[in-house]
Amino acid sequence: MNEAVSKQSRTVIRLPEEIYTAINELAVAHNRSLNGEIVTSVHKFLYERESLTLIKDRLFATSPSNIMELNKRTPSFPFLATNTNAHQVTLRLDATVTDDLREALEIVRVQSGMSLSLNSYLLQVMSWWITYNFQIQEFSKILYDDFKTSLRRPVSAVCGNLFGHSLAFA
Repeated sequence: MNEAVSKQSRTVIRLPEEIYTAINELAVAHNRSLNGEIVTSVHKFLYERESLTLIKDRLFATSPSNIMELNKRTPSFPFLATNTNAHQVTLRLDATVTDDLREALEIVRVQSGMSLSLNSYLLQVMSWWITYNFQIQEFSKILYDDFKTSLRRPVSAVCGNLFGHSLAFA
């Protein structure tokens, strides 16, 4: 048996339609399988979330004024009980990632005092990943539109009053 395959764990998760559709759209956009996108979301959440969130927050802090509209359009996923019509997906994760995921879940359980299931925790992880990707994609569009708008302005309007005198081009 291939050693890489033998060190993977399999977990069956149930995804509500909204999350299944959104994560599947991301998988297609990122040229990954559904499992690959979920695995990426887990990796990013466990190992890169703090830096990714910091980068996103820094970008938003320097953003144009229409960023508030982006926050209104950002999808949210209420965590209701998964119904019987949910999509069942077999998730294949490396054993070490599975251990780290379970450890993170246990920390959340202790800190919150809640009895959170692995499935519910994974739904939160995927929700974060979907939201993060949506915000970055939409923010990129806002920056691009702002850039295009600045290219249409005359040079003097973009540069302003440089060094105390206006720019004049012969």
